[in-house]
Formats: sequence, C-alpha cells, structure tokens
Amino acid sequence: MGIKANTGEGKALGGSTGDASTSRLAAVALEALAETRACSPDAVAAESGTSNGDVVMDSLEAVCVVAALEEDLGITLPGIEGLSAAKMTSIHSVVGLVSEFLSSSDRTAKSSTSIAN
Repeated sequence: MGIKANTGEGKALGGSTGDASTSRLAAVALEALAETRACSPDAVAAESGTSNGDVVMDSLEAVCVVAALEEDLGITLPGIEGLSAAKMTSIHSVVGLVSEFLSSSDRTAKSSTSIAN
C-alpha cells in the first residue's frame, strides 16, 4: 500500500496505523512536498504507487520538507546523525531520520529528568 494523502487511514507512510507521531510527520512531509511541487497532496501520494510505496525527492525538496517538519514541531533539528542530502532521498527516509531524532531526544530528556530527581 502506498502513501495516502490522508494518513489517518490504513498503513501510513513510515509507520503502522495508530503510530500518531510518525503518521503526523508523514502527513506534514507529504503536504510540504506537494506545496514545494505546486501540486495536490493526492498527486504526490499517487507517486508512491510507482516507487515501492514511497515518494522520491531531490535534495532541495528534502530541505523544504525538513523545514516544514521543524516548523510543525516547533523545534530545530540540529545535528541529526545522517541528515545529509544522500540520505534524504524520499519521504520515508526523512520521516525515519526525524522520528529517530525525536525518539533519541525524548530518551535523553527522560534520562536527564530522572537524574535531576
């Protein structure tokens, strides 16, 4: 199954049904890529059927997607290990890197909190 413009239904890009944060990241990424390409999210999602369920993008598009994710999350994503143009080739790859970063940041914050207490 490919990417859906409405990622709240079925298997969402980058995660399974019910994985709200990954689904949300995928939805934001899809919208940002559609805006960058000046087309509808449905048109971008349709590409996933020809790309093994993913949408390929170039490095400029990836930068726009990451910027949209940063804006949506209200954070800056500095120092994401592996966040390079060579690794940001699709929506799946960007969502995966950002999800990994957020999980790592969450674990670090919880560790710091427990040490402080």
